[in-house]
Amino acid sequence: MRRSPKKSKNIVFLSILGTILVIVVSAFILYNRAKLPMATAEKEAVTIAKKYANLDKETEFYRYNRDATYFTVAGTTKANKKIYVIVAQKGGKVKVLSQSNGKTKNDILSYIWNEKKPSKILNVGLGIYNGVPAWEVSYLNKKKDLCYETLQFSNGKVLKSVENI
Repeated sequence: MRRSPKKSKNIVFLSILGTILVIVVSAFILYNRAKLPMATAEKEAVTIAKKYANLDKETEFYRYNRDATYFTVAGTTKANKKIYVIVAQKGGKVKVLSQSNGKTKNDILSYIWNEKKPSKILNVGLGIYNGVPAWEVSYLNKKKDLCYETLQFSNGKVLKSVENI
């Protein structure tokens, strides 16, 4: 017995639709699982910042990877003081910085855009570099080569520059 052409087209259409649906759902699940460790790290860093630095409101979260990994929470205290709380991933050491005592993310980005003229900024993070609080910016230059700039938090001095990776 032969199927009608209409039923065959419906079966093909439903098969394609089902395959697309499986792909979309799988991609969504993989994406959420990939983000889970960073979301967990942020939640833990905020909890630590609230406990050790009286953080009241979180405004930004940064990840810094150099010799060690640091998670930094930017925000305000209950006394409305703007702070950065840097938490070491291993050992959980906490360093609290007043935002007014150093360069902000916007200061650092302005420097990078004006001096390095990148085609794209990939990441900005605040952590500890050789015992000193520092901003690290990864970016692509005009040739699309990967570059890193590490700048001291207190004064914006360039601590390390790696270009054309």
